[in-house]
Amino acid sequence: MPNDLDVPVFRLAEAGFRIENVEADTAIVYMLDSDLRIIYCNKAWDQFASRNGGTGLDRRTILGMPVLDVVAEPLKAFYKDAFSLAKERGQPWEHDYECSSPSAFRLFHMRVLPLADSYLLVENSLRFERPHGPERPVMLADSALYVSKDGMLTICSHCRRTRRTGTTTAPVWDWVPAYLVEPPGSVSHGLCRNCHAYFYPSAAAIFDLFRLQPDGSELRVGKATSYTGAVFDIEMLASRVPAKYVIRDRATGQRHVINLERLEKSALPDLL
Repeated sequence: MPNDLDVPVFRLAEAGFRIENVEADTAIVYMLDSDLRIIYCNKAWDQFASRNGGTGLDRRTILGMPVLDVVAEPLKAFYKDAFSLAKERGQPWEHDYECSSPSAFRLFHMRVLPLADSYLLVENSLRFERPHGPERPVMLADSALYVSKDGMLTICSHCRRTRRTGTTTAPVWDWVPAYLVEPPGSVSHGLCRNCHAYFYPSAAAIFDLFRLQPDGSELRVGKATSYTGAVFDIEMLASRVPAKYVIRDRATGQRHVINLERLEKSALPDLL
């Protein structure tokens, strides 16, 4: 236990919490001061860090550290805005996020509770955990496919998929669990298209949806913020009006025609 718990104990008591109960909680709980510095973490923080290779992230080491220093760069703006919103409104802020291991899909729920004097109490509880399924096919580690010429590996900060090299226009992200255990070199953190749309919806990619008419013209029937969402919407539309449909990426202009009579997941171009 850290030696100086006076402030955390006082702030917890003000909010109706006992330090003994927070220490025994299986949820990962930490407290931030008004400058978003970590001033307390419960025992579950250390337990999670130990189980998941969080070297140098035990609570004795990170006390006094700005919380955004332990957040991947692509997500700093999101969490900075979220913490500021909770402080300004004086109301809890909640959010679900993925924190999967190589073998299991894990969904966590974050709850940010405003305390007095702009302090925050942050609770992270496990919603559910299950083995990875067929929606996340395993790809083998292949440096030629995933490591750039300068030795850099890019992993999504949220879903932890690995980006293929040489796919700048329409990046392809694969599930390569071996790289989560032992990356081959330097790691850069990015956000795949789906995760970017989840965290930053106002800046999400736009996919326009069209139905091909008998005369060859295209009738616009909707839009989506991810390729997966576009395919789902088209499947719903096709249940009422079977036809050929077009998905067009508004940013890149890429156009893909889908014939629903022979629609197969394996035949769909993977733009994610």
